[in-house]
Amino acid sequence: MHSFKTPGVCSPWQDVFVSRRGTVGSDLVGHAGTHGIIQAESASRTQHSRRWWTASDAIIQSNQCVTKSGRPTIGVTPALLSSEISKGCLQEVERLHKGKFKGESWDTILMKMLKREYGGHDWTEYTLYWSWGCKSGLNLELHTVHPNLRLYGYWGFRHGAKLAVNTFDTDQIFGVLQSISGASGRQVSRDLAHHILKED
Repeated sequence: MHSFKTPGVCSPWQDVFVSRRGTVGSDLVGHAGTHGIIQAESASRTQHSRRWWTASDAIIQSNQCVTKSGRPTIGVTPALLSSEISKGCLQEVERLHKGKFKGESWDTILMKMLKREYGGHDWTEYTLYWSWGCKSGLNLELHTVHPNLRLYGYWGFRHGAKLAVNTFDTDQIFGVLQSISGASGRQVSRDLAHHILKED
């Protein structure tokens, strides 16, 4: 909990790459200059299962804040996360549940709460984060929706393993390529190489 050194972090994985030509750091903080942009999911189009929101709401005790607000939400990886919201969320988990899990830290508490004997709360890091941000009011202070850009797009579903000539002329800052969509990691690496490496 004490390892946060910056106001915010980006959470990429190995299947994430910058997919927009000319992307700069200011694209990630929206027009406000300090607000991390979100994917802007909604109740009608979301990558989050309803049970994840229900579980996170129960853990954070946010009184269905996210659902009731009807506002766009955070997506999944890659995401821009506020250190203030992240730390506050972990502290809230410990504050609310230290009575039941005496002496345990937030990570152990959350792992135990996945078990059926403790409620079987099927949470995710992003739904916990956003539920606490909603409860605390920090989502509105520290996040925004970019007026022109989307944070990411699922390239595996749209393009398979074949990258078009205009692949990087896009409104998506990051691309996500996953093998479950039929994209071959080996082929993707070959297709991306000439966009990254300078040819002799």
